[in-house]
Amino acid sequence: MGAGGGVKADGGQAGAGACRAATCAELGVNCGTAPDRCGGVVSCGNCQKGTLCGGDGPNKCGSHACAFRSCSQVGASCGYSSDGCSKALDCGTCSDPYVCVLAATNQCVLIGSGGSAGAAGSCTPNWDCSGYSTCDCNADQTRSCTDKSGCEAQKIEHNACSHCGNGLCDCSETFSNCPADCPCTSNWTCTPATTCNCQNTQTLQCTDSNHCASDYTKSGSCNHRGNASCDCGETHSSCPQDGCAYVPNCICQFYGACNCSNQQIPTQCWDQNG
Repeated sequence: MGAGGGVKADGGQAGAGACRAATCAELGVNCGTAPDRCGGVVSCGNCQKGTLCGGDGPNKCGSHACAFRSCSQVGASCGYSSDGCSKALDCGTCSDPYVCVLAATNQCVLIGSGGSAGAAGSCTPNWDCSGYSTCDCNADQTRSCTDKSGCEAQKIEHNACSHCGNGLCDCSETFSNCPADCPCTSNWTCTPATTCNCQNTQTLQCTDSNHCASDYTKSGSCNHRGNASCDCGETHSSCPQDGCAYVPNCICQFYGACNCSNQQIPTQCWDQNG
């Protein structure tokens, strides 16, 4: 950064007292270049392969995409300011008698008659946070916070939340563990139909393993004949296909006188079972 009206980190008189530059650890960052809170830049190294600087907040290695911002987008008119990802932006200098006050979000401030640029003291963060993201499958939502005073690096805040109730049936949700998001889908299992009874009906029992609906018994018509079982009043005449045995039922008419063997010879006989 070129020469200008001076830089003050804490809002006091430009050039009054020494400013101790913050380390990467003190800033809570681990990659790229970052403002050191004293008008300079500190280099914090590179990320491991497969991660991006800014992927978990400014100057922090992570896997998420990061949107770079310009000096005007972050509202800085002087000094070094973070681009929100991996670099310290050089936002220029101030013309005399103005000084760049980092505690005022890198703004050029006119030195007053008392020789100060604002009240002396420590840098006070002024956080500006976005809205929380949608609750994810890990019951977590995040938001990004930027210190408009430039005292601290951008940070990501986490908030515990309940994923159930967002209107989406996902993240291993089912009707059982999240009926608010997932409709109930029946899963029917039915027993084999019973043997056809003498009233020519048979039944089966059906059960919904998801308990969306009540279990039920279903009845249907059938034909008892042909089941290879001679029952239900079946006879050889009415149902020969079921193996009903032929049982004759003979009736005879007798005519004539009784013979010497005391027998009367029938003159006509017939089988009523056909």
